[in-house]
Amino acid sequence: MFMISSSTALAATTAVVLALSSVVDSQSRLRLDRVYSKPALLWRVRDGIIKSIVDGVKGVFYRVFGRRKQPAVGERQALLQ
Repeated sequence: MFMISSSTALAATTAVVLALSSVVDSQSRLRLDRVYSKPALLWRVRDGIIKSIVDGVKGVFYRVFGRRKQPAVGERQALLQ
């Protein structure tokens, strides 16, 4: 039990020290330009996979049910006359 709690404390302390070393410069100023604002790589990969699956399902749906394109405004006027 002690090993689990001590390794967790060591990992948390290491994460905080590494984060502070990259965000705070040598003059003890907070450098917000060094903060990375994009989502983490894991979340971007997850979102890409989900987008690919959704696009694939949409493509299959459109091929199976043959969704028709609406005629353009000029074509519609010509058809009405």
